[in-house]
Amino acid sequence: DFPLPANMGLSSIEYDATRKLFWILTSYEAPTQLGAYLWIATEAELRNNKMRIVRDADNKPLFFNHKAEDLTFITPNTMLIVHDDDRMQLMVNGVQRKPHQAPYTIVTIK
Repeated sequence: DFPLPANMGLSSIEYDATRKLFWILTSYEAPTQLGAYLWIATEAELRNNKMRIVRDADNKPLFFNHKAEDLTFITPNTMLIVHDDDRMQLMVNGVQRKPHQAPYTIVTIK
């Protein structure tokens, strides 16, 4: 339904006992590009090598323009995603990120 970048890797997988599903982060990093996607899957879907991409309010795949590294829930409907742009020092909110700083994203689940 949309083209995925080659060579994506698994960054994180967390079980959500409230929703009885897994949240999965995949990411990629190339010399000039990086990014990540968020997916969900039930246990049965994972056993059948299936997962569903999370979509935004416009029904587009939720894309992060950073290399996602891990996720955790900070409330039942709020997820914190930490990024680690290993080889690139990107601008975050108009400020140059230093090597020891990590950008993050807050995702609200509806």
